[in-house]
Formats: sequence, structure tokens, C-alpha cells
Amino acid sequence: MSATIDSAAVVRFLRDNPDFLTRHPELYRHLAPPARPHGEVLADHMASMLHRARLDAADARAKAETRLGTERAGADLAVRVRVCVLALLGEDDVGEWVEHSLPGLLGIDAAGLRREGDGLAAGSINALLGAAGVRLDAAPSPELRRMLHGSAAPLAQHAAYVRVPAGTAACVLALACRDREVASGAAGAEALGFLGEAIGACLSRLARARMRVVARQ
Repeated sequence: MSATIDSAAVVRFLRDNPDFLTRHPELYRHLAPPARPHGEVLADHMASMLHRARLDAADARAKAETRLGTERAGADLAVRVRVCVLALLGEDDVGEWVEHSLPGLLGIDAAGLRREGDGLAAGSINALLGAAGVRLDAAPSPELRRMLHGSAAPLAQHAAYVRVPAGTAACVLALACRDREVASGAAGAEALGFLGEAIGACLSRLARARMRVVARQ
């Protein structure tokens, strides 16, 4: 069943709900602005409201495009991380692989592993990463660059720091890039966290293999 709504009912509704168009600014795109004979003030008011509605719509589109771009970047990084993990499986020197092979596979400028007790104070990695395990840093401080990137510090205009669970010594993967962020958003952090766990698993595997060799000797 359909009901006929006359113009008087619409007028009454708008009078009773003066903020209706404010809550639904998308409707302005379908309305014709008032002509000047209806008065300068009314015309200017409607033009201002139409302009605001268009600005809101443009802002919503921009936010959607930014979010979509972030999701695409996170998906691309996840693919590259999987390639890195597959390449890592057959490595016997993880530190060498991280420094020389990982940057090219991941599409960044430099990477390195840093351990507490080997140039890093005890507790410094927990202080850096907290409970999250991954820190995306769009502008690392000069102190962080010196401490975690060594000779690659000038390349670390953007960085990411990833916890690597590798036995009793706390370890962090330091990633550096000159001209863009290493990763962005939750998807990027999750992908890098998986990479850190894979590197840690590989380090633990190699450590157990060395222990078995020593035990046999």
C-alpha cells in the first residue's frame, strides 16, 4: 500500500524537524537551490549549506580512498613477507640474510638484527616495543637511528621495529627506508610481526642444531 504525501505534509515535517537536512546532507545534491527572488539571505544560506555538503562528501571520499590505499599497501606487504619467509627457510646465517637479502625482498633500504647485550642495554627492547611487538616509526629520532641502525642510520628516515623471539636474549629487527614508510596500519604491523616470528623460529632452529653438533662432539 502506498501513501500520498502532499507538499503541506513535507513542510510540516521539516518545520517539526529543522535539523533533518543537517543530518542528511547528501540530499542537497538532489535539491535545486533557491532563486534570488526568494531573497539574498535565503539564497546565500542555501549556497553555504550546499557548499558544506559538498565538502563533507569530498572529505568522506578522501578518507575512503586513504583507507583503501592503506589496505592495499598492507596486502602487498603481506605478500612480500610470505616471499621473505620462504626464502628464509634454507638459510644458515640469519643475520647475514637479514642484512643483505631481506631489504631487496621487502622493498626497503636497510635491515638488521640487534640483540640486548650486544650493543643494546637490557630492557631496551621492551621499552621500545612494549606489549605490541611492532613499532612503526614515520620519523625515528636520531638516537634511535644511531642505536638500532648503525651504519645504515642515514637511511632510516622511516623505520619499523619488530620483536624477534629468539631464546633468552631479546632481539629486534630494525627496518629502514629513506623515502616512504616501511609499513602502515594494522595490516602492515601484523605482516611484520609474522616476519619477526619466522626469523625467531629460524634462529631457534639453528641454535638447536648447533647444540646437537656440540653434544655429539
